[in-house]
Amino acid sequence: MSVTQLSSTPQTTAARPMPRPAGTAAGNANGSLPADTFTPSSGNDSGIYRPMSFVSSNGSGGPQHVSDPTLDHNRQICDPNLSDRRLVGADGQWDGGTILNAQSQLDTHGTSGQESRCGPSSMIGGAVMAGPEATARVAERLSANASPEEAERLRGVRDRLLDGTATHGDISTLQESAYNRYNTNGTAGMDASEMTSMQKDLAGSVRFDPVGNTTTDTGGERAVPEQGKVVEEPGRTFDRIDNLKNGESFSMGVDTNGDGQMNHWVQVGRDDKGRNYVYDPYPAANQPHVSHPDPDGDVGPYENYTEGYMGAVAPDGRQVNVVGGGAVKF
Repeated sequence: MSVTQLSSTPQTTAARPMPRPAGTAAGNANGSLPADTFTPSSGNDSGIYRPMSFVSSNGSGGPQHVSDPTLDHNRQICDPNLSDRRLVGADGQWDGGTILNAQSQLDTHGTSGQESRCGPSSMIGGAVMAGPEATARVAERLSANASPEEAERLRGVRDRLLDGTATHGDISTLQESAYNRYNTNGTAGMDASEMTSMQKDLAGSVRFDPVGNTTTDTGGERAVPEQGKVVEEPGRTFDRIDNLKNGESFSMGVDTNGDGQMNHWVQVGRDDKGRNYVYDPYPAANQPHVSHPDPDGDVGPYENYTEGYMGAVAPDGRQVNVVGGGAVKF
C-alpha cells in the first residue's frame, strides 16, 4: 500500500461562512433524492437502536451498550436472520448504501468486542461503499500475519465476496478480526493512532495531511503528538470532503452524548458515483446508518456529522471535528 500526503490547505483554514454547501453542490450530484430516513420493518421494532453509555470522555473508546437489558445480541437491525442474508441483491447487484443501512457494528453472535468496534466497522464501511472487490482486498490484507485458522476464515470471506455469496455475517467477521488485531492499547475502543495503523495495513493507499497528522489545536499550534489525529474547524472538514476522490473516505470522531468529547467513529466518504455520504455503524435512534447531504440544504443527519454539531468542543467553546488517519482508498 502507499502513503502519500494531501496537498490541501492546513487545518487552520477559516470556517466557511454559512449557508452550508447546498444539496446540489458538487459531490452530491443526486441532490434531488429525498432526505435520508430510517424506517423500521415494523412500527414496534427498533432493532439495535438502544440507549448508549460510553467507555470514557477522553476519546479513547467508542459507544458501548452497558447493562442494557433491552439489547438483544441475537439480532441486528430488524432481522434476526440478517447474518445469513447475502450482500448481493436479487438483481445480482452490489449496492453499498443498501448493504450498510442493514449493517451495524453488532453481530448476531454477541462477540466480546462488538460494543467497542466502531473504528474498524466504520473503516470497513468505506470499503463496502467502494464495492465487493475493495472489500475482498481488506479481507486478503487482514489474512496476512494471521493464525492459520484465522487466515483460512478470512480467505473464505474474501472468496465469498468475489463470487457473490458473502453475507452480512462475513462483514461482521471482518469487523471482529480488525478490532482484535488493532485494538492494542488495553482500552476499549480505538484511538487515532490505532486507526492509523489499521488504515496503513488494510487500505490500498492513505493520503495524510501535509502537517503529518499530529494533534493540533484550533489555532494551529502543535500539541502532544498523537499519530493520525487532527482537530479542525468544520470549514476545514468541508475542504477535506471536497478533496475526496470517488471511492475515498476518512474516519471522523464524533460526540454522541453531548459532553464535548469524541467517543465514536464514523466514516465520511464519496461513493463511486461521486455522492458524498457518512456511514455510522451505531447511529442514534431512528437515524439511518448511511446519510447524504440534505437535498434542500437543511440540517439533516449528514450535516449533523460533518458541520460540527456532533464535534468535540475546543477550550474556547468552538465546535471542532476530529479526524483519525487519512483519506483511504481500498
